[in-house]
Amino acid sequence: MTADSKPPRRAAGILLRRRGEPRTVYLVRRRDELAFFGGYWAFPGGVLDAADADVEVGPAAAEAADAPWLAAAARELFEETGVLCCHGAANVDDATRLGLRRSLLEASQSFSDALRVHGLRIDAGLFRTLCRMTTPIFSPVRYETVFFLVDVDPSIEPQVDASELSAGEFMAASRALERWRAGEFLIVPPAVILLELLAKASPDGDPTADFLHAAADLTRSYARGKIHQVLFTPGVRKLSLLTETLPPANHTNAYLVGEQTMVLLDPGATRPDEQEKLFEALDEAFSAGGRLAAVILTHAHRDHVGAVGAVVARYGVPVWAHAETARAVADRIQVDRLLEDGEIIPLGSAPDGTPGWNLEVLHTPGHARGHLAFRESRYGAILAGDMISTLSTIVIAPPDGHLGTYLRSLARLRALPGGTIYPAHGPAKRDSHAVIDGYLRHRAERERKVVAALATEPQSLDEILPRAYDDVAPEARALARLSLEAGLIKLCEDGIATATDGGYRLR
Repeated sequence: MTADSKPPRRAAGILLRRRGEPRTVYLVRRRDELAFFGGYWAFPGGVLDAADADVEVGPAAAEAADAPWLAAAARELFEETGVLCCHGAANVDDATRLGLRRSLLEASQSFSDALRVHGLRIDAGLFRTLCRMTTPIFSPVRYETVFFLVDVDPSIEPQVDASELSAGEFMAASRALERWRAGEFLIVPPAVILLELLAKASPDGDPTADFLHAAADLTRSYARGKIHQVLFTPGVRKLSLLTETLPPANHTNAYLVGEQTMVLLDPGATRPDEQEKLFEALDEAFSAGGRLAAVILTHAHRDHVGAVGAVVARYGVPVWAHAETARAVADRIQVDRLLEDGEIIPLGSAPDGTPGWNLEVLHTPGHARGHLAFRESRYGAILAGDMISTLSTIVIAPPDGHLGTYLRSLARLRALPGGTIYPAHGPAKRDSHAVIDGYLRHRAERERKVVAALATEPQSLDEILPRAYDDVAPEARALARLSLEAGLIKLCEDGIATATDGGYRLR
């Protein structure tokens, strides 16, 4: 089953506010060591438990269909912050409240049982459904999340649970975004979207009503197929498009980088409907005053260049690429500027106003001779193209691909200061060093398996493949065979193996 065919997990998110402070919300910082968004700030919330369906919600201001999400929201809010939104909560003393919270965190008691024992019932009137947002289909892990607005008395002081969270703070939406743009902390992308809507909510009328309306409009547009706004790093928009790529991926990430001066990396969609989605996202970005300076290609593979002609025709912009890429696409695409290693592409001012923002060009051959990666100067983001994928490994296909060169290019990216790394396929990852280290370990382990599969007598690729790639699904064997060939070429170059007319053998 592919990632996009799996039903999304159900989750609830809570925008906790103090009454009288409609633009201020409570954000929590997830502990660094957590695998999912470790170190990021987010709204309280989490996935639904099966037992949440048993919780009596009672007459709810929220839609009846959202009742299980509401129960999960009340439970998660209490577990993570200690805020108990229940009728009768004022009669629960501190010691009882602490014990109740501990029993939920240790899973020794269900939320429904805990409420029943203490005569409590969720105060559903405190929960207003803000919107329902489903993770895009290209994501390896998907969530259908219902977000709730919860306004509480200003005297309530949340206390975060230290097992998953390291901090919590009430922040004005505009201040949270200001700190994010200044690079002071990371915010999960859905929270960035909602914080931006809250910060822009009507200054003259009712900001809550305006916020509810804007959130509903946006999530309806996502439901009809609009490209999700995914922002891990300020000024770096990930635009995932359905392309003719290699499984397990079925999308390629285009990236729009910049605010005043913008460049578009790797628009790869060939389907007209996907190109229209791209145009909608670009037009929206340009409506704020930005200007598209160029389309940039990381390399020549078809899933990275499929929409280049359509973008050039619509926006009248030049195409920039490495000379090797320009030669590879010469029959399809006119490359107007040849990029070389070490060049600096100016972007104007960074999202926080810092001048001199730019992209550094990095020639990283190995996957393809003309492959380029880029390092963004303000936040240290690395736009890696097909140097990495966060869905699978990268295929090195000779003769254009060369494993030894690819590993040296990976090592070059590893030598850069750590930052968020943006792959051509899959979600961004916060720690580029950890991602690249994982790739290098995988390649080293694969090489050990290939060496172990060799003998002193020559063997063909098809004889070596079942032992060296015994962990690969049958449908991926053709790609594995290409990678095996690349690995054997490297072993010959390293003096470990020898190529003969009969195949490959240990030297």
